[in-house]
Amino acid sequence: MAARLFHLICIAMVAGCAADFESPSEVLDLRILALQATPPELLLDDDLPPVELVALVADPRDPDREVTYRWRACGLTAELRCSDADWSVDLGEGSAPVSSLTGVLEIGDDLRAAAAETDTFMGFGGLFFVAQLTLEESEAERRDAIKQIPGSAAFPGGTSENRNPSPPGLLHDEAEWPEPEVLEVAPGAEVSVEPTAPGGDAESYSVYRFDLGVQDLEEYLGYSFFASAGTWTRDGSGGSPDPISIETSLASVWTAPDEEADVTIWVVVRDGRGGTAWTRREVRVR
Repeated sequence: MAARLFHLICIAMVAGCAADFESPSEVLDLRILALQATPPELLLDDDLPPVELVALVADPRDPDREVTYRWRACGLTAELRCSDADWSVDLGEGSAPVSSLTGVLEIGDDLRAAAAETDTFMGFGGLFFVAQLTLEESEAERRDAIKQIPGSAAFPGGTSENRNPSPPGLLHDEAEWPEPEVLEVAPGAEVSVEPTAPGGDAESYSVYRFDLGVQDLEEYLGYSFFASAGTWTRDGSGGSPDPISIETSLASVWTAPDEEADVTIWVVVRDGRGGTAWTRREVRVR
């Protein structure tokens, strides 16, 4: 069975240490905004491929700074973090610029056994592996993020492992906003930023139920908005349909700061079952 109905839970999780942010979308200092795993889902056969890990990390105070990092992996625990697990494996540590924090997860027999031991059903139907990134410059500046990577025992016919969505395209005030374009706005200006996705990026898939029947599902892409200055009318859009309200637009309105600044905007897309991607744009406030 495919992860025992855990498809209902968002399996792309980022957990950071507490910090004094006015809003989750306002990036003032060192932040881990997202983690991507490729592939984001595994079929549990005898030859598991290496999983490439990439972190979206930002620090507007010094975008080119180097940070001390450590990657590790473990099975899924109640605490969700490998630093709290009884057993974990180191994937590498060192120092690197915030723009190039990557790692590789090799799933060996020890990690697979540890994941089965912490699994409620001892791996029946599938397992979850956890990759954790820790950034620690000092006791006062530590950031942790995790990525859950599901492994399924089998897929129904016509369904295969999940893939990451494409980096989202962006519109500003309904006009195309290509990645190289630096948008110029006045202090205090309002800009509607709307993510777009290519057709077919939201996948249809099937899972086994507990009774071994098959349930057909589809992804709903959700978006998170971040900026190094200014404010958003909402931190996110999209995702699973809300039965109470009907969302008519994926846009969030960004208000530029009142003073001149060079601002970075990030938009992260998640497919609700582990797939993640992102894009960034630059704004010059003058």
